[in-house]
Amino acid sequence: MLGPNGVTAIIAGIAGLAGGLIAATLWLTVWRVMRASPEETITQDLRVQTLTLMDDSGKERGLLRLLNGDAVLLLYDSEMLSRVGLVAGSRGLFLHFVEGNVNARLGIGILSDKSPGLELADSDGTPRASLSISANGSVSLALRDKNGGIRGSLQVGADGTPSLMTFDASGNALARLP
Repeated sequence: MLGPNGVTAIIAGIAGLAGGLIAATLWLTVWRVMRASPEETITQDLRVQTLTLMDDSGKERGLLRLLNGDAVLLLYDSEMLSRVGLVAGSRGLFLHFVEGNVNARLGIGILSDKSPGLELADSDGTPRASLSISANGSVSLALRDKNGGIRGSLQVGADGTPSLMTFDASGNALARLP
C-alpha cells in the first residue's frame, strides 16, 4: 500500500514526465533561435490555444489545449485505445489513465484543498479501490464491490486513531473495529 509520500512521488514523477514532453515539443523553436547567426534576428513568441502532436505517419497522438479554463494534456496510442489525460484547473491537478472507449482505470489527483487521492477501477470503469488523505490529515482506504458500493474501509484519523469497517451490499455496517 502506498503511503502519502508514495502517492506524492508518483504524482510528481508523472507531472515531471508531462513537463518533459511539453519541453520537447517546444525545443524546435529554441533550436531555431540558437542556430541563428548574429546578423539574423529571430523574434518569436509562441502562443497557441491548441498544440497537436503527430506521429511520423500523420496520426494525431497528443493534444495540449485549454478547455473550459483548464489546461489539458492528452496522450494516446495510435489506435486511441489507451490514453493518458492530465488536467490542471480550478478543481486541482488530475491524471487519468484510460483504457478502451471511456473506462478510466487509474486516477491520481491533488484537489484544490491540497489533498491527494488515488483511485483504481475495474475494466468496466467502476471505481473499486481508493486511497486518500483529507485536508485535515486523516487517511482513508476504501474497497468497493463490482457496483461501486463500499464494502470495506480502513481509516486513520488525523489524531492517529485507526478504524476498520465492513459493509453489506446494501451499505449497512457489518463490523467496526474499534
